[in-house]
Amino acid sequence: MKPELIISPTNSTPTLTTLVKRTARQWSRCALVFVIALGLAAVSISAQAQTFTFFVINSPSSASQGADSILRFDSRGNSSVFFSAAHNFQGLGDIACSFNDPKHIVVSHYDFSEGISELLEFDASGRIVRRTPFGTRSAGAGPLAFDHADNFYAEQGATIFKNGVPFANLPDDSATGKLAADRSGNLYTTKPITSKLFRIDSLGNVTLFADATQGLNSPEGLAVGPHDDIYVANNPPSAPAFIQKFDQSGVASPFAIDISFQPELWGMAFDFDRDVYATDQADYEILKFDSAGNSSVFADARKGLNLPAAITKCRRFDAE
Repeated sequence: MKPELIISPTNSTPTLTTLVKRTARQWSRCALVFVIALGLAAVSISAQAQTFTFFVINSPSSASQGADSILRFDSRGNSSVFFSAAHNFQGLGDIACSFNDPKHIVVSHYDFSEGISELLEFDASGRIVRRTPFGTRSAGAGPLAFDHADNFYAEQGATIFKNGVPFANLPDDSATGKLAADRSGNLYTTKPITSKLFRIDSLGNVTLFADATQGLNSPEGLAVGPHDDIYVANNPPSAPAFIQKFDQSGVASPFAIDISFQPELWGMAFDFDRDVYATDQADYEILKFDSAGNSSVFADARKGLNLPAAITKCRRFDAE
């Protein structure tokens, strides 16, 4: 009698149910690997998207202390020279960077002794690629801004230009502070002498957004936050500077108070972590404020700051 062949379960032919279970487990593992890979890719893309550079104008010429220059800072505070004082430019005013690609870096330049009033456009290496006459030699170097659609604004006196064409006329021709745009296309401008903040809508209609009755006192620096709140740096004479926060309805609240004594907070810009940076010209510093208004020194004279007057953020500039 032939012995009966006994097949071990480990060598047996799998049933349909077993195959289905195995396939499900394999697909589950594949899905997990895919999700992990997708997450890592998203983190990588997010990190690249969050890369930014600050450009800062040093303005010793404003105090007759030499030629101006432009520094470049990464998000960690490391600095390098973008445009050297060796070029011997006097009267660099404000600086703005476009939101979208290709990037445009524009600086207002005013030199009364040379009869120059113009806009300078730079490439990524710090080389001037275009010089455009702008405004009059009697008005000075005005503030600049790009909106989120990359419309370009420049102001001189009581006139605001949009993409080179007169766009709005302000009812106040006193000296201008800074310009900034929100996500809805509204533009804001400070008037330090008359302590006013104006809003200009996308059609060029001008309204008084805030004044001294809401606490403004020699407002200069200006920036719009990630939620379209408007941050205004006030520089009252013989008193500490302070920053106010305005919501879209014009309601003011204190953001940071008792900032040194008589600093000159002229330029302001946000990073991607909701921190705001302000150039302190008098103290040769850039101050960093967290979302609660607490300040720390982001950079000082040891990083090359010399009467810093303006700052702008350029998105993804390092990745280009």
